[in-house]
Amino acid sequence: MNKPSFIPSDKHDMKACSILSETTDEEVEPHLHELLEWLQDSNWPVAAHVINRLQRTGSELAPAIIEVLKGEDQTWKYYLLSGLMLRCKPLVRELCMNEVVRIINSPSIEEKFEEVDLVAGEVLVMYKNEPNDKF
Repeated sequence: MNKPSFIPSDKHDMKACSILSETTDEEVEPHLHELLEWLQDSNWPVAAHVINRLQRTGSELAPAIIEVLKGEDQTWKYYLLSGLMLRCKPLVRELCMNEVVRIINSPSIEEKFEEVDLVAGEVLVMYKNEPNDKF
């Protein structure tokens, strides 16, 4: 199966980002994990464009985020929390909050070293300051 044209092929693939910005949630949903991979380094030119598109995505985004947060790539977690999680829909934050709180309360040595726990704290503060009608 060919990769959809909206998934970047390299960190400078602005054509894919342009297509991604016009892609529907239904088209994007089967490829959320692939798209999250482009957030492994926020310095990549495509990262900001992927965040801009994924921040509009609903609850279907949460399982893919949780999978990353449970993983071993601390830098990816950091960029995911500091980029997408601070800009995504409140419902997505709500659905990911158990893992965010786990990182804050029981961070691994690696999570502490990469300051993942600190940026998780920023996500929690944002979550607590949101209106009660997050849905």
